[in-house]
Amino acid sequence: MQIMVQDTHYFKQILVLFPGTTNSTVLFSAHFDSVPGSPGASDDGAAITVLLQLARLKSLSQTKSRNSFLLFFNNGEEIGLAGSEALLNSKNYTALVSNIKVFANFEGGGTGGKPILFRTTSSQLTQAYADLPYPHMSSFGGDLLGLLGSYTDYQNYVKAGIPGFDVAYYENRRFYHTPDDSLNNISPSDVQAMGSNALALSKTLLNAEWIDNLKIESKNAFYDHFGGYYPVLISPTFQWSLACVLILFFIASLVYGYFYLYVPFKIPDSLVDPSIKSKKTYFGAHLLIFAFQYYSLGRQR
Repeated sequence: MQIMVQDTHYFKQILVLFPGTTNSTVLFSAHFDSVPGSPGASDDGAAITVLLQLARLKSLSQTKSRNSFLLFFNNGEEIGLAGSEALLNSKNYTALVSNIKVFANFEGGGTGGKPILFRTTSSQLTQAYADLPYPHMSSFGGDLLGLLGSYTDYQNYVKAGIPGFDVAYYENRRFYHTPDDSLNNISPSDVQAMGSNALALSKTLLNAEWIDNLKIESKNAFYDHFGGYYPVLISPTFQWSLACVLILFFIASLVYGYFYLYVPFKIPDSLVDPSIKSKKTYFGAHLLIFAFQYYSLGRQR
């Protein structure tokens, strides 16, 4: 086990490396800073607790894994993802960073609840997460966080060309970055869920040869079935097929609506659903259809 302290002159951060039989490295990352006035129990104290427990368990193991294991307790996340950027751009850690084949970032976008996988760089990684004890997942969450203006270290790792996962707490968003992000609003079972998943994920990745060949793919869509443990992975082919069907339906419904709303007596009332007789309802429905089209196509960008 090697413990390293990176001093950026503005802050310090800690790296713990467990060498494997190869230099291929699995990175697990969490940040220990929080915004002023917030205890940061979920953002990101719980994840730090998980990484500390992983370090304890790994240090007790007598068996070397194939891949090296790097635990990154980073700082400065709340000031523009400065900690991960400092590591990735440091000349002192160039060799270490170049060996990283895959990462998992553990975050808090809310306070407590079931941690969710909301971004990943490939369907292969999504499937690996689906096999964990508590595989709660939704790719819609990544888009939603973008709309809310929330960012995580995931962005920096992917920008550096490293494939990986982004996992976070998301419930009770109203307590996020407030004094109420405290131990009162996260339960031991919430921490245990993240810990169980992180431990199982580390066991999967640390002995996997396939991480050497991982690539960052186009966005993939995934979700679990009504919050249960039945993940649904949507292939790119199916996404495009669904998008094409929605576009055709959108065009057909526009033509249908035009003749009904603007060309008198072309279509009998008996053939028209009463629910679309209101123009507001009609165009509201089209906005909803367009939103689904945009999301389906957007996952491919």
